[in-house]
Formats: sequence, C-alpha cells, structure tokens
Amino acid sequence: MSTFDGQTALPKLPIPPLEDTCKRYLLAVTPLLTKQELVATTAAVERFLATDGPSLQRSLCEYAADKSSYIEDFWFDAYLSGSSSVVLNINPYFVLEDDPTPSNNDQVHRAASLTMSALQFIGKLRAGTLAADDWRGTPLCMNQYRKLFGCTRVPHQEADEIVCYPESRHLVVMAKGRVYHFDAFWGDGTLCVSEGRLRENLELILDDARTATEACAVPGGILSLPLPLCLPWLYLLWLCLLWLYLLWLCLLWLCLLWLYLLWLYLLWLCLPWLQVSRSSSSSSRV
Repeated sequence: MSTFDGQTALPKLPIPPLEDTCKRYLLAVTPLLTKQELVATTAAVERFLATDGPSLQRSLCEYAADKSSYIEDFWFDAYLSGSSSVVLNINPYFVLEDDPTPSNNDQVHRAASLTMSALQFIGKLRAGTLAADDWRGTPLCMNQYRKLFGCTRVPHQEADEIVCYPESRHLVVMAKGRVYHFDAFWGDGTLCVSEGRLRENLELILDDARTATEACAVPGGILSLPLPLCLPWLYLLWLCLLWLYLLWLCLLWLCLLWLYLLWLYLLWLCLPWLQVSRSSSSSSRV
C-alpha cells in the first residue's frame, strides 16, 4: 500500500454539535475566570445558543460540505498571517542527542549522518513506500508530509504563502553567511550521494567558507529580516531619505536666497559709485 493510498478513505473531520462546543468552551475558560466573570460568560453562551449560534453552525456545516477538514483553511490563515517571528512563537524546535559513537559527534560527521537519514526518508516518501501513520490501527492523514521537504514560506505583506517544489533534487548548506547547494537525487528520484560523499562536500564547503572573502557573504541588515519585520525599518528608512531630501531642498533655497541678498548688497554698495560716475560724465559733456 502506498503512503498516500489511504487518503481518500479517511473520514472527514467531524463538526461537533453546537451544544457540545459551548460546553467545552465553558469547561476550558472556567479555571481562568472569577465567579462573577463565569456567570457573565455562561449567560453570554446561553444567549449565543438561543440567537446566532444555530445559524452560524448551519453555515459552518455548509462550508465544510466539500472539504475533508473544515478547520484547515482557518489554521493556514492564522499560521501564515501572523507578523511575529516564526521561530519559537509558531514552529517548534528540538535538541538532538549525541551520536552513540563518540567519533561521529564532530560537526561534519553528525551533519552528514543526519542529512543522509533525512534524504533516505525523502526518497521513501516520494516513492510512496513510507508506511502511513496510524493510531491504534486507525490510519491517519499523511497530507502534511507533502510539505516537509522542498517547501518554503514566501513572505508577503498581508499573509505569507507556502510554495512546494516536489521535484526539487538539491539541498542547501549555509556556512558563515554563505549559501551553497548541490544535488542529492538523480532525475528519477534515487539518491546520487552517499554519506561519505556528503562528508566530503561538507568539508569542502567549510574550507571554502573559512577562506572566502566578506564580499561573498549573503548581504545582511534589515533586508534579511522577514517581510513583516522588515517593513517598519524600510518605512523608517524612507522617512529618513525623505527628510534628507527636504533638508537638501531647504539648503539649496537658502543658498540661492543668500546669493540674491549678496547681489542686492553689492548693488547697494555700487550705487554711490554709479551716481558719481554718472555725474562726472554729465559734467564732462557740459
């Protein structure tokens, strides 16, 4: 059985009855509220059940009629629209234990071993030979596995976008601010590197990163930030440039005004001399 063969047989995510949802909501907020707040919240829930609740429940059921999961689109909206840092705030992280073999715990050996395991996992996933997950014999959805590799989050101003490249064959290595890449799969999806070759490639990458000049590094600064974090700085930079431009215009006009006033002052100084010259010329003609 292929990794994704069971997707069509999976049941749809059920929508619980409205009354059950409201009971679970009250159960969840009870430890967080005072007695007075709990009374007010309970009254609000009862009003919701008697007024808007049933119509909203019907709308949700209509919305979910052609979807396997009614909550997936809402989850993606919440996940991709947040402006806070993805690391720690949204995505989990984990710490790996050392390799049981002490000689394999240096940076290159450890990275090559982990990368090789990931590449073998990708090969099984793409070939469809990876066993599907299950819980106590019940198959689970494997759709999210498609977004584990060859997938990236593209930043946009309003909401980010997830873009996947299922035919990607390369892997990317970052070392000392520099980006390297090399192919790890053949065109038919089979591995084209061994763990030994990975170690050699990583050693070459580290050697090159240690000797490369700063000019080869990936540019840093505010433009390397995620777009939601970058925009305020870009706006501030635009304001600073605008302020400098206006300051330059003011200085230009001040210089022109100063030159004009200087010309008037010189003209005023020359007026007596011009009058004397004019008088002299008139006397000579007489």
